[in-house]
Order: sequence, then structure tokens, then C-alpha cells
Amino acid sequence: MQFVNAMLKANEEEFNAMAESLKANENIGQNLKNHSTVLIDSNADQISSLPMDLQSKIYEFKNLLNVYNQEVQVAKDKLILTFDSSLTDINHRRLKSGLVDTYSDLQGVCSRTCSKIQAVLNYEL
Repeated sequence: MQFVNAMLKANEEEFNAMAESLKANENIGQNLKNHSTVLIDSNADQISSLPMDLQSKIYEFKNLLNVYNQEVQVAKDKLILTFDSSLTDINHRRLKSGLVDTYSDLQGVCSRTCSKIQAVLNYEL
């Protein structure tokens, strides 16, 4: 939270420097993590007693989180392949390009997933 406040108070030059420091290095793979839905799964009985529209929002979030996890696995698999020395140069470039596209897709999935959990958090009982 302190970092966000610092960014909000920064002038344009400071803000741009902070934003630049957050950018990923081009030749370094992202350290992506899978996220579990065990809390939702283990509380299915309690969730079933909530209003239907809230249940729907919870399960939309869960489904998108599963899509995110699948995309993370695709990215991890592609990243591992970039270390394969038997790849030709053209295939290595294609793989790296595909990996960048996968990271971009993940960003979209993350945004949609966050909006779904925000809808759950904002729901008033």
C-alpha cells in the first residue's frame, strides 16, 4: 500500500521511473503461480445457502481462476521449452514470441478474474 501511495504522490518523472522499474526483463521468464479453489470447494454446502446471484458470482470467479491456472501451466511449459537446445533458431524465436503472447493473454485473464472476485467482495447481503 505504501508503494501505491508513493506512486500517487510522485511527479511525472518519478512515476515513470517507478513504472519502468516494474517492467519485466525481456529475457527472463515470469515466475507464475497456480492458485487453489480449495476454500470454495470445501465450503460448497455453505455457498449453496447464499443468494443465487452471489453463488453465480462465486462460481464465475472459480471458473476464471481455473482458466488462469491452465494458462499458467501453458506458460510454464513454453518457458521450459525455451531451454531446449535441440530447437532450431526459428523455432526458438517462434516459441519466445508465443510465450510473450501467452503472458499477454494471462494479463487479460487476470483482469477478468480480479473483476469477478471484486464483484463477490462488493456484493451486499
